[in-house]
Amino acid sequence: MPKLNKKEKIIISVSVSVAAVALVFVFLAVFGVLKSRNNYFLFKRVDNGYVVTGFVGDKKDLFIPSSYKGQNVVGIADSAFFDSKLRDVQSITLPSTLEFIGENSFRDLWSLKSIHIPSSVISIGARAFMNCVSLDSVSFGDDYLLQSISPNAFFNTDIVNNPNMELLVNNILIIDGVAITGFNLSGLSFTIPKQIVVLGADVFYSNQKLSANISVQQDSLLRYISDFAFSNMFYVNSIDLSNANQLVQVGKSAFERNSDLQNLVFPSSLKKVGDFACAYCVDLFSLNFNYAVVDFGKNVFDYCQTVTNISVAGNCTNFEQAFGTAAPLLRNINLKITTGTLSLDMAEAFGNKTTNLTLDLSASVQPFALKYFSILSSLVIPANAVNDIDPSIVINSNSAGNNRLFSLTIFGDPSSESESISIRGYNVFKNVEKLRLNNIDIIEDYSFANIYNLKYVWFDGNYDHSLANDLDFVGIGSFINTSWLNSLKTDEDMVVLANTLLFLQQFSDDQIVIPDGIEIIDIDSIYLNRNSTIYLPNSLIFVGAQAISNNTNKFDVELVFVLSDDGFSHIQDIGDFAFFNANVKNISTLRKNGNDFIAMHDSLILDSIVNVGQSIFDLDNFVNANDEFIIFGSTVLLGANLKKDTFVVPNGIRVVADFAFVNQNNSIKFLIIPNSVVVVGDSAFVGFNNLAKLDIGTNVSNIGESAFCITDLTQIVVRVYQVLDFSVIFESGGLLRNEVFVPADLCQIYQSVYNVKFIGF
Repeated sequence: MPKLNKKEKIIISVSVSVAAVALVFVFLAVFGVLKSRNNYFLFKRVDNGYVVTGFVGDKKDLFIPSSYKGQNVVGIADSAFFDSKLRDVQSITLPSTLEFIGENSFRDLWSLKSIHIPSSVISIGARAFMNCVSLDSVSFGDDYLLQSISPNAFFNTDIVNNPNMELLVNNILIIDGVAITGFNLSGLSFTIPKQIVVLGADVFYSNQKLSANISVQQDSLLRYISDFAFSNMFYVNSIDLSNANQLVQVGKSAFERNSDLQNLVFPSSLKKVGDFACAYCVDLFSLNFNYAVVDFGKNVFDYCQTVTNISVAGNCTNFEQAFGTAAPLLRNINLKITTGTLSLDMAEAFGNKTTNLTLDLSASVQPFALKYFSILSSLVIPANAVNDIDPSIVINSNSAGNNRLFSLTIFGDPSSESESISIRGYNVFKNVEKLRLNNIDIIEDYSFANIYNLKYVWFDGNYDHSLANDLDFVGIGSFINTSWLNSLKTDEDMVVLANTLLFLQQFSDDQIVIPDGIEIIDIDSIYLNRNSTIYLPNSLIFVGAQAISNNTNKFDVELVFVLSDDGFSHIQDIGDFAFFNANVKNISTLRKNGNDFIAMHDSLILDSIVNVGQSIFDLDNFVNANDEFIIFGSTVLLGANLKKDTFVVPNGIRVVADFAFVNQNNSIKFLIIPNSVVVVGDSAFVGFNNLAKLDIGTNVSNIGESAFCITDLTQIVVRVYQVLDFSVIFESGGLLRNEVFVPADLCQIYQSVYNVKFIGF
């Protein structure tokens, strides 16, 4: 490099000086200053004016101008006054043109005592006045536009100790119903004031001083929880919003990353929950949507690895997307559905992630919903929902669903006068081993029949069935073919549950007196090993099918129907084959007088009987069959020794029982069924091989299957038929068709088609 002479050095020096001055002017032109030698503001040009970027000087009272170079001053830049040299500033006046205050903008101004926020300000950035320890007054202009104050904007200030802060309620800044920010919130519990309508974005974000429970004041007006309102709080254990009964929406990430949050309760008014609302709440155990009808966003419960109890209700949707790809294995789910149904959407969301399920239903179960719970091991449902769980529509019998369902609990409503249960079928519950019934008054017929694996039954916590004091009624067949009942049979001579005799085994006594109060003798329940007289109490209403069906040694049995003091019986129904295999040789009635029995009459007439099943007695063994028939109430039970050409069913009879005259080897050619008869049972007159003429009364409305099978019937006398269903009642003889419908106006046609005469038109 050549050496410069003196003149050249002077020229270069001057050039450099000029350039330096030019750079200063460029700096001032770009960033701007107020022309004051020692105290001036720095500015930066933005689209709609200028923002203040700093201050140079030693003044203690600062007045930020409303304009610079003819343009509005619209903002305070991030960290503009965050400067240790400005810690003596005591007051700052903000212009009415200001629209925003940036992050950390006035941070650490230790001597700042008050600040007025103009109406024009829309937002205040995070930590804007943080550590302004002398700041005890913040005021806001009228008709303000303020929409948000970011987290920790006023952290570690003295505002909360100023009694004149009218906009502070429970240390929350509330402006026109909007909770803008919380000041120095701390302690083991905190209540959100009722006048808050909107919890603003980030309102409690990253608060590290609340360490236990957050709740909402009663009569709350809260309607919206904005994005990130409760997120990143770390030490809060419980958030209970159940009092916020006007809350309709929760924003995205509203509770995200609350690492200590265990319980979260929502109100019934809730309609929508935003994306990631509860994501990364890694200790969240209990979720209660409190009968809400919720539309869930995406990944609402992502990485909530400890959730084990979820209570939801209503027609909640999008469960599958709510749990996202990182959903936990849900071990104990409580689904409360008070309106709508258990939907496939809910079932798919929880099914393969669930080992225990609680259903609380007032509505119904969508078809096949339960099949999605392939590893379901425990099911709890209320009594009022059981009738809606019909295996034929709920579960595919070929699916893997419910193969592990070992425990079933049914809760009745303790406030209800009568809670009844009836489970139709057992495909859903076939592997259940443990059954718990709570606050149940009535067990309907066949409720738990054929659940063979059922080994343990508790009634209101009592394993001893004799302590089931709340049970008022147990229907027939409720526990038939279960391991539980079979185990009781090995230990007890008599098993009684509420009003029902489930089992009775005779070992030594010649007579059996069934206790007063028994209303039902269950199906296949009485086992006889020797000659016996069985006393049936006056309280008896129903005798189940095959009630006495195991008298294999053919000992003689006498049935004694005990009537009331005035001679009346209460028995109404007798099931199919009730006494058929009991080798009954005699039937009698007695009137009970104290502890004594007084004989009533020889023939058996029990006026209370309404329904009688087929073949309730074995006619061949029945010694009282010398008469033409035996009548229970208005029902012909048995017929015998019909040695006439013409047989007339007695007037007053309403029902001819199933198989009442089956296999009668008789010579009856003309059968007359009077007007009083309403029902002719299945196979009632099978074996009337010589029957050629049938006269049916005007009131018969139901003729059972094969009622007149195997006859030479060629003539039917009818009078005023409307429509009669003769389904499979004439299988052979003169009528050779499976189904014959005989409306009155078609008798002439049928007469020619079936070669049978209809007389009386």
